[in-house]
Amino acid sequence: MSRGFPNDVATALAQQHVAIVTFAKLEFPSGTVYVHNSIGTYAWSPVTAGSFVEGTTYTIALVGTTDFTLIGASSNTVGVKFTPIVATAGNLISGTTYKITSVGTTDFTAIGASGNTIGVVFQATGAGSGSGTVTAVGAGDGTANINWLGVGDLGSISQVQEGLDVSPYSITLTLSGLDATISGAALTEDYYLHPVTVYLGVLDADDALIADPTQIWAGFMDQMNVTVGADGGDAIELVAESELSNFNRSLNLMYTNVAQQEKSSGDLFFNFMHKVEGAKIKWGAPTSGNNFNYGTEPDENGEGDTS
Repeated sequence: MSRGFPNDVATALAQQHVAIVTFAKLEFPSGTVYVHNSIGTYAWSPVTAGSFVEGTTYTIALVGTTDFTLIGASSNTVGVKFTPIVATAGNLISGTTYKITSVGTTDFTAIGASGNTIGVVFQATGAGSGSGTVTAVGAGDGTANINWLGVGDLGSISQVQEGLDVSPYSITLTLSGLDATISGAALTEDYYLHPVTVYLGVLDADDALIADPTQIWAGFMDQMNVTVGADGGDAIELVAESELSNFNRSLNLMYTNVAQQEKSSGDLFFNFMHKVEGAKIKWGAPTSGNNFNYGTEPDENGEGDTS
């Protein structure tokens, strides 16, 4: 699928004096992976304080009114990298904004939360107690860019195909040189139908991004193959299908009243579907419709049997 590039990127591409880098965002249930097929780390895709996620590494882009030292940064300085602090109840700091990641035996409503629910964001009024855990997400208008890790020659992304036909083109992402710990974790990951997004970035002569990368493909994880004991370490091959594959995937829905009630209780849209099935209707017959008995043969006047 073609995407429009920013003017400065389009100009650089036309001059052919640039390097192209492919970025991949893999949204696993256990956390999102941000990688690219070059070397080093590139920071882009800004996130505002209050939305930081556990396990993701960020680089401060704008300090604003946010105290990044409360959420894992060494200082409130642009360019400083940090990973949000994960804390257990009993170690929370008053005045810090957290997101509940597990409730456990902790009553978070006693320390400022609106409810004991995973995902609730609150400003702590105390240290808390129990086994519940939280992630420091920060507050204010500060922003930080997501860090995308380079895998170099150890990673590859197959060519992104395009065509005039509506076809669910797939791509293959490969990561090699892994130890047994990583490949073993991949075998237990619930990956099926989780999102994959691919971006294309352009680097200047100094290996800096000319602009934020442009999305060129989006789809879902379909199949993961793990090769154990290969030369140079284990390897993971992930096959992903494009969003167009949804056209070929059954939703397992039925046009029945029972199915509609399961989806939207109280909706009567299919309430009379069983009467319509098998009905014989004489098109254009003079009838008021009120006396038509669905499922019966109309008489010479085009009316159903009302007896």
